[in-house]
Amino acid sequence: MIHPRLLAGVSFVVGLLVVGQSSGQTRAGAKAPKSKQAKIQNAMTAAPPGISKNATILDWSETEGGQMVELRK
Repeated sequence: MIHPRLLAGVSFVVGLLVVGQSSGQTRAGAKAPKSKQAKIQNAMTAAPPGISKNATILDWSETEGGQMVELRK
């Protein structure tokens, strides 16, 4: 037979894991959209400065299958 304190402890830990997992999923979907300038700065970190300083920067379309949006030419 399982000791009642052990069963209570395991149940508590499992409950914390379930709550933690579900709250993490909620936060990820609630991100505020980035500004145009923030997107440009983020994109410029993806390449060495010599390449990114003159690069055209595009953003994904707001709609699926739509055209890319030019942020900087």
